[in-house]
Amino acid sequence: MRKSRIERSVLFRFVYHPICRPMVPLIAKTPITANQLSLVNIFFTLYGFFLFAQGRTIFGSVILQLSLILDSTDGNLARFKKETSSYGIYLERVWHNSISPFLFVGLGIHFYRTTHSLLSLVLGISITGAILLINQMAYIHQATFPVNTNKSEKKHKMVASNSFIEMLVRGIACTEYVFAYVLILDILGYLYLVLPFYGVFYVLLFTAKFFSLLRKPKNC
Repeated sequence: MRKSRIERSVLFRFVYHPICRPMVPLIAKTPITANQLSLVNIFFTLYGFFLFAQGRTIFGSVILQLSLILDSTDGNLARFKKETSSYGIYLERVWHNSISPFLFVGLGIHFYRTTHSLLSLVLGISITGAILLINQMAYIHQATFPVNTNKSEKKHKMVASNSFIEMLVRGIACTEYVFAYVLILDILGYLYLVLPFYGVFYVLLFTAKFFSLLRKPKNC
């Protein structure tokens, strides 16, 4: 497997995967590799953000939906061709953790250009910065304090008790959901709600994650 079994959302399992599966056997007959698709997807996504900054938001939203199909395709192609690659996992994480958050910068530039509101630009940059900082802290924490695979029953119960909150956070923050919300709100004419909503959301999430990650793990 190319990925470290990242849990995929309902959207991926029931929307993007079914779309890309018929294409995978056809792509597999070409010299194209899963890693090449991942690299293309990174630049494809950045182009979508550029379109947002230019005010072409509907087109940008469509590009982002296509990027999600590409993201699903590269993983399915890797499994189909039995391509195992640490580099593929790296590209997957770069796309999700370091590239996708720049959507909010694109939105901030868009609203700054259309409304001349400096607050929108600052908010977009701040949301992206908060996401990148959370991801970096989580990576450092995981690298410094590896999770013990022999989890105790108490740990399982704690994870289960937090499952609803975790599902709620994933339903708001996962890349595929964010891209879908942006498309829907743009079509309905409520795109301006994205930055204030995610501004508040990431203030709360950043505060919770910050203190959680700074807390000393047990047995240290």
